[in-house]
Amino acid sequence: MLRSLTDPERAQFRYKLEGYDKDWQGPVSTRHVRYTNLPPAKYRFRVVGSNNDGVWNETGASWDFSLAPAFYQTIWFRVAIFFSVAAFFFLLYKIRLRRIMRHNTALLQEITERKRTEALLAGEKRLLEMIATGVPLENILDVLCRIIEEQRNGTLASILLLCPDGIHLESAAGPSLPEDWKRQMARLAIGPCAGSCGTAAYRGSAVIVSDIATDPLWDVPEHRAAALSYGLRASWSDPIFSTEGKVLGTFCMYYRETRSPNSDDLELIDLATHLAGVAIERDRAEEALRRSEGFLADGQRISHTGTWGWNLSSGKVVWSEEHFRIFGFDPEKTQPSFQLFLETVHPEDRSFIEQGLDQAVREKRGFDMEFRIGCLMSAGRGAGQRCSFFDFVVGTKW
Repeated sequence: MLRSLTDPERAQFRYKLEGYDKDWQGPVSTRHVRYTNLPPAKYRFRVVGSNNDGVWNETGASWDFSLAPAFYQTIWFRVAIFFSVAAFFFLLYKIRLRRIMRHNTALLQEITERKRTEALLAGEKRLLEMIATGVPLENILDVLCRIIEEQRNGTLASILLLCPDGIHLESAAGPSLPEDWKRQMARLAIGPCAGSCGTAAYRGSAVIVSDIATDPLWDVPEHRAAALSYGLRASWSDPIFSTEGKVLGTFCMYYRETRSPNSDDLELIDLATHLAGVAIERDRAEEALRRSEGFLADGQRISHTGTWGWNLSSGKVVWSEEHFRIFGFDPEKTQPSFQLFLETVHPEDRSFIEQGLDQAVREKRGFDMEFRIGCLMSAGRGAGQRCSFFDFVVGTKW
């Protein structure tokens, strides 16, 4: 304590807040000191004074105190802030990363789908070319199954044809299915409860079985047991129709896990059944044509009647086998032409034939004419000619 009774106003003070001030402050005459914005810590406030004669009290006085930190000044608060900021930026990073991954996934799916579409279009074009060029039906249906299997991972494609008895189905293609299973399918008659394919052929509508083990349509013990033993768990079958609406067979997609089709799967099945129907009908039409041509050849041979065709735009001429025989030519060594035909006509009848044909071509009308064959093999015997006109000339010779 500093006392100056004679002149207290002349008393001087020096002070220092240890923990905050580096040096003594003052001298000052005021008896009040203010500190602001002191950080939380332990402090000691020291003060010394001088009397009227300038003598300083070296001992002075001191006061110890401490300031507790506010909640936002605690280490835990700072740690929490640090982790909060770190978590915030990590969340932003994760959101950004997720967006990038979602974009990349969508882009990959788009590329994959585009490649699948291109592959499907290429496969469809290939199939149509095979159909147009008369490739055997078995090969065409096998390629069709492989194309479908490439479009959907895990698919086991199958095509069954309805037998002439209208009761059973026989395997026409199924490159990834066991041979024993194909034979098993052929033994089961179609009906209201005959697995997926047998039921689809019987109903004339699609049959979707997502779980072979539990579906009532597979409630044929030996048939269900056989399918499960080969690892088949799902089966989607669709009937193949002719243009007249008759069932020709079935197209089926098997899977080794329980599964239901989505809209893309159903579109793929529709495409497969359509292409299969085109191929089957084309094959049967060609077979019918071959039978018809065989009957026609037999009829011409029996009746000694030949047929011919003349394409007016290209000039190409075609003769039937009996036509070759009538003129005495070998079909393997002779290329028919209009000039060759004229050479077979008796010289006295050629002018008549040329004039009659020219007039018929100009007027695009049919004609009947009789003329003599001049070749040595025919010994001058007569022949008849009856013709009709379209964009080409067709005729009959007897």
